[in-house]
Amino acid sequence: MLVSVLVAALLAGCAADCTTATCLADAAIKDWPTDQIGVTARIIALPDDLTRTVVVGRLGEAFPGRTAALCRSLPDELSRQRCQRLNDRPHLAFDPGAHAVVGAQAAASGGVPADEGPLGARPAGPRLAGLPEDRLPLPPSRGSTPVPVSTCSDAPDRSACLDETALHVAIEGDAARASDTCSLHAELRWADECRFNAAEQSVRERHGDAYRGAAALCGAATTFTQECLVHVLTRVPKRVLPLDAGPERVKSVIHDAEAIRSAWLEVDEAVADRHVDRFWALYFANVYREAEAPDGTPLAWYPEAAWPHVRAAAATRLRSLGRLSGPLATQLAHLEQILAARRDPGSRRGRPPDLVYVEDLGSPAAEGPSAFFLGASRRALGADARTDLVFCLLESAGRAKPADTALLDEASVHPDARIRAEARRIRDAIAGGSGATPP
Repeated sequence: MLVSVLVAALLAGCAADCTTATCLADAAIKDWPTDQIGVTARIIALPDDLTRTVVVGRLGEAFPGRTAALCRSLPDELSRQRCQRLNDRPHLAFDPGAHAVVGAQAAASGGVPADEGPLGARPAGPRLAGLPEDRLPLPPSRGSTPVPVSTCSDAPDRSACLDETALHVAIEGDAARASDTCSLHAELRWADECRFNAAEQSVRERHGDAYRGAAALCGAATTFTQECLVHVLTRVPKRVLPLDAGPERVKSVIHDAEAIRSAWLEVDEAVADRHVDRFWALYFANVYREAEAPDGTPLAWYPEAAWPHVRAAAATRLRSLGRLSGPLATQLAHLEQILAARRDPGSRRGRPPDLVYVEDLGSPAAEGPSAFFLGASRRALGADARTDLVFCLLESAGRAKPADTALLDEASVHPDARIRAEARRIRDAIAGGSGATPP
């Protein structure tokens, strides 16, 4: 009896003869903004699984990030997985065409969401510190015939079927055919999300060996290219190795970095450098984020290109543990001492990489080289290790809770003009200012 009442209520949302899945979906979309609880109950009560799948799929695409409670009502595993993914992707809550946010702030372009923390705390709008806009071309497809336009046309949930088919093709190494499969989605947004998913999952399966094709798929996903590239860079390593992994085990991560560089050298050396720099930033943010006894052991085993990111991640972790305080000279000496420590190789396995979000405090204010800071933000890069550690201390001080404003005030009158400029920029950023005071 209750089911009949609920179904009748759903039908009342449109014309009296509204019995098709399309009509029911239109009614659910219309009512959702003002009655999410009621619409959820009505959809769950639908007796026909196929109709419910269509309605939930349409509703999830209309309101990504807000329909997770309905995913469990779907009988098909592929449909449930796609429903959950659409609710787990913060960038989908942002409509790139309308520049409007549905239900939450947008994830910053080129940034990646954290596993913790409120979505609303993330900055909206595009980042200035993203990856280069260059794209890698898709390699020729290995398929002897085009992807049939009828692919997945008989599936209960065609969108989920297309996503899964493209994913399998990408894992097999045919990025172009995966992209062609995704293009069968009715809307560009979901075709690009299909490419995004295929790219990310293929590197999870094949790691550095899949990077070239995955990066090309990200380039084809024009709606989400920056986000896709960052997810792929994060997921390339099979494991985030512990500080004491040892020289033999870190070779796999170095291989991943070399695969990234090799792919982008097809475009330009500077472009390759920037992608590899972002890779090391994300990787060492993961390495140090849970370290209880941070030290400088990775400096002995990873290439020099990774060292600025070891310094930045170690400084940030030490500050979060409450182990950096006092005047600049004291903090610098303590950080140098800790990074000079080394330990023997251990046997812990490590863990899968996680997405990382680091608060953005703007781009470097001073002239000179820069590097990614743990994620999407950029920081000034020192001409020598000691100066570079000072910049790491400033960046970590600005992101401490509460911020170490005494350190920033002290550094804002430092003899080095670049250090002065960066300290003032960070101090102004956390105070809600517009940028650094000129040195």
